[in-house]
Amino acid sequence: MSEIDNTISRINTYEGVERILIIKSSEHDDSQNVLVRSQSKNNKKEVNYKDESEDAQSFAKHIPQIGKEARSMIRQLDPKNDLKFLRIRTDGHEILISPDKDYYLCVVQNLEADKSKPGEGEKK
Repeated sequence: MSEIDNTISRINTYEGVERILIIKSSEHDDSQNVLVRSQSKNNKKEVNYKDESEDAQSFAKHIPQIGKEARSMIRQLDPKNDLKFLRIRTDGHEILISPDKDYYLCVVQNLEADKSKPGEGEKK
């Protein structure tokens, strides 16, 4: 098993992880973003961009755009700095993005899984 497979298997064991996506980063043409790998708890497979569900296609389309914007903002604030990790939290999900030179590792977590634990996830 490769290092990537080991990492993905380890991440997939965390509670609330719904999906792991590896998205090819395209510097020149946003339409060329390709979903290289999609893995969910019950479905481990490599897929092509066009074969994946609508939500995964949406991630493959938007995550590189968000990454480029975030990286640009970080560099405007401090030209010596670079984006290493991006965390986006919504009402129901948390999206963890780790950019690399050629790919984005994207982990989608369901926050509802955290609310099932007593004393956690409750608003006061």
